[in-house]
Amino acid sequence: MISKEMYELLKKIPRPPKSVLRKEVNNTNSETINTLISEAAYSTYDYINEHYSMSPDMPLDDTLSLTEKGQAAIEEYEQAERNNKIIEKTLSVSKAAMWAAVASAVVSLSPIFKEIALFVIEYVKNG
Repeated sequence: MISKEMYELLKKIPRPPKSVLRKEVNNTNSETINTLISEAAYSTYDYINEHYSMSPDMPLDDTLSLTEKGQAAIEEYEQAERNNKIIEKTLSVSKAAMWAAVASAVVSLSPIFKEIALFVIEYVKNG
């Protein structure tokens, strides 16, 4: 699964035929973003395509577009996040159910504790 940083990068890049300029994605010119773009374009991942413009009327900057693998990675990340939220809710409900069961067990045992306490008091009195 991809990292949160990679997910945020891929979400900024459109699917073909649309594309976005690399400098629009990396407006901070951060080394981290440059590394992520390089990793995303690497053949092992193949999440994005880089397109280079050679036209004189276009700026000499490469554009980026999302591949099918990139879209699948985004969807997998989003599904995992939804699953994590469901798991967290399920865990909190099960914790509440556990504490309710413990409370119920304590309440059901309270008459027994009362009988034991009365027996101990009688035993101490009679010595």
